[in-house]
Amino acid sequence: LSVGAVLGYVIGSAGIQQATVCVNVENRLVMDLSVQVLVNGKVRTTIEIPSGQTATVDLAVRFAVPDGGLFEVEAFATTGPRDGDTFFVSSPGTYVVSLRLG
Repeated sequence: LSVGAVLGYVIGSAGIQQATVCVNVENRLVMDLSVQVLVNGKVRTTIEIPSGQTATVDLAVRFAVPDGGLFEVEAFATTGPRDGDTFFVSSPGTYVVSLRLG
């Protein structure tokens, strides 16, 4: 019982922080794209990107203090092109990820 209480205290005292991931997705193709943006394998939003344009979306992520968190951001279109990046978040703030399709 005491081990569970100590573990609960440690987890509770670690705290949860939030950061913002600013995802820029560039469409380099000659056609418009419907693009899904995923964070750690889960679809967070779908955006429409005209040919030759870049769309930006801000997504909130949460991580434990002081450990931080590893996040994988991926963008993919139903027509096939995809790109992704992985980064480490250790403090609140804005992290910029630039992805290119095509």
